[in-house]
Amino acid sequence: MTETIARLHIALADTDPLIWRRVYVPVEANLKMLHDVIQGAMGWLDYYLWEFEADDSVMDCRTAIGTTIGCSRQRTSSSRPS
Repeated sequence: MTETIARLHIALADTDPLIWRRVYVPVEANLKMLHDVIQGAMGWLDYYLWEFEADDSVMDCRTAIGTTIGCSRQRTSSSRPS
């Protein structure tokens, strides 16, 4: 069985010079796995809050000393009915 792999280009906003990495992840990767890949690629130690945004939802997670302790998913204000 062949696993499908995605090639991602990750760039940090507001850096000069631009800081970026190219990583490869399985297309079935969840956000926690993607977070772990980004942490490793950037040499970070997972000590801060993290968040992913996609379309009309946000997923944010809290970490404590390198361990994820809780995540929540919410819709952004632009997607809420009037």
